[in-house]
Amino acid sequence: MNTTAYSQIEFEARQQQKAEQMQAALAADPGYQNAVKGLEKAQADLDHLQTFIANQRTLERRLQYNPNLIEAKANVTQAEKAALTARNAVFHQAQLAKIEAEKQAKNQAQTEQQARLAAEQEAQAKKTYKASYLAAGGTEPQFEAAWVGPNGLWEKELQARAAANVAAVQHSMGQRYAL
Repeated sequence: MNTTAYSQIEFEARQQQKAEQMQAALAADPGYQNAVKGLEKAQADLDHLQTFIANQRTLERRLQYNPNLIEAKANVTQAEKAALTARNAVFHQAQLAKIEAEKQAKNQAQTEQQARLAAEQEAQAKKTYKASYLAAGGTEPQFEAAWVGPNGLWEKELQARAAANVAAVQHSMGQRYAL
């Protein structure tokens, strides 16, 4: 989550940018566009009916069209609800996309951090093992060959560390749930 402080001008610029992005998303969504067209048609039908009723000469003729007026108003209300629902669906999809992007960025950062940590751990272990290996009478090329590979010293060290972690967790779980 971004918690950067903004000046009023920067804040307004960001709000304007977000509004433009949402307008672009709404313009690109066919469901929303159809709902807006339906709303515009319902509103135009209502306006036309109201004008028609207003032009009637007698009260009796005007009252004759009341059921049509009520139906037209209900159609406008229903079309407004459909447009609002479509707009909310577009906003929801945009929010889900934003959350997914943030999740991907977080996962990428964690992966990079884990890779850096692993490289640091390997370098530190290699330095320690190399000094011991050379002190025991080995040569540097022998150490390099023994360090890498499927059964190399580093892989064995990783297996030993993993086994120790699993054992510690099992011991902890055994202690936690022991009677």
